[in-house]
Amino acid sequence: MSGEVPHHLYGATQHKTLGARLSEDILKFRKRSRFFRTRPGRFFLREFITDRSLPIEFRTPIVAARRRRQLRRKNVAAIDRRLVSFNNRYWHSLPPDAFAEIVRAGGVKYVSLDSCPADLIPIHSYVIIRREDKILLHTKGSYAESRRGYVSKEMLGFPVAICHDDLTLFDVDDHGIVAAGLTAVANDLDLEFSAEFPSFELGAEFRRLIPILPDTEESALVGVVTLEAPPDFEPTGRRLAVGNLEWRPASERWPKSGFDPWSKAILDELPSIVEPRLL
Repeated sequence: MSGEVPHHLYGATQHKTLGARLSEDILKFRKRSRFFRTRPGRFFLREFITDRSLPIEFRTPIVAARRRRQLRRKNVAAIDRRLVSFNNRYWHSLPPDAFAEIVRAGGVKYVSLDSCPADLIPIHSYVIIRREDKILLHTKGSYAESRRGYVSKEMLGFPVAICHDDLTLFDVDDHGIVAAGLTAVANDLDLEFSAEFPSFELGAEFRRLIPILPDTEESALVGVVTLEAPPDFEPTGRRLAVGNLEWRPASERWPKSGFDPWSKAILDELPSIVEPRLL
């Protein structure tokens, strides 16, 4: 690679070692770095950012406007409700491998989130950030949230709709649930140039797909992703979309009344999602 990286990369997984080296360069030089992220775990050379002969997805940094939530309501990934039901009853949750089978079988369709047919359920990523035995909670104000029952309610995680562009050759198993969730967190917590972001990229894990049913104001299939934050990580929350950031012990019993509808559904499975060792 023309001297960009050493001839021999140390580490059991060389692609992760290379990603860590590129992340260090971005962290050190920021916008003067020769590299930038196009999505979590994907990098490109800054010298080609204006080369119109290359696809736009290669030349668009992770925090560009095209990745913001208000632009992700069209071409949202969705699946038939019957794929998550059995004898007219909905599964409480689906493991990642079951969802991977649906994706590979072409069971994902694309709709506008504002006019989703009743027989389809849109898919979202929902990222829960852990730090040792605590979980990061936050709220959203009317600036970022207009649905009743969600404004100023506590949220367990950071949600984002999964869209057509999230399905890449690298993300065929989960339709980009992990990558899209990492991008949402990078935007909300200003992590693009953070020393912690590379560890989030390496430690992200898709845990399960939870149907949020029966109908709420916006029914969804929520792909829960967990991120393990470093012990000294403290989020800054400078964006207007996120407020009241708080670490709360996972071992506590939290009254559901203070949470949004999605978080209430996920709370039922929280002990197994965050793993017994944290409780």
